[in-house]
Amino acid sequence: MDMTYLFTAMGTAALGCLIFPVMLWCLTPERLPAYERFTRNRWTGLVGAWAALILCIPHAAVVSPGFLLPFLWPLALTVPVLCFFSLEYLTARALAGLVILSAYHVLHAGFQCHAWAAPVLSVGAWFFGFGGIWVSGKPCSLRDFFRWSARHRKAAAGIGAVVLGYGVLLVLSCFLTGNGGGVR
Repeated sequence: MDMTYLFTAMGTAALGCLIFPVMLWCLTPERLPAYERFTRNRWTGLVGAWAALILCIPHAAVVSPGFLLPFLWPLALTVPVLCFFSLEYLTARALAGLVILSAYHVLHAGFQCHAWAAPVLSVGAWFFGFGGIWVSGKPCSLRDFFRWSARHRKAAAGIGAVVLGYGVLLVLSCFLTGNGGGVR
């Protein structure tokens, strides 16, 4: 494993942790219908599902039987298209998959690369992983969370601040790990 993996894994998770609080802080009761439509948007969900499944291919290749290996890429490209026509809340499901993958990558990269603050990052990754699993199993819960956030602005701002702080910690960990605490 090289430092590129660390920067990619923690950097993309940090990007999500920096975008999500902005979404929460911009959420108002007047904008709530747009947020509710966003969770059900099929086009955004299609792109997100493609991204999640393409990121899953290296993990699936390790555990798949040999006869399935040639089908991983075709499956990763066609399954989201089938989901486009048959699933509701496709964006919520795709985001949940990306959150689960990001949590896995933060856990793996943090300890494999001996990242600065890896124990703290791992606790946050577990919470994000649980949240991703919850939204994946019940995708309307993301819509419900947005509704709750629109009603409880101060609590949503606090949640956004905690997520933003975690994103800043991820960015700091990427830069502070560097050569001194990097791959051994």
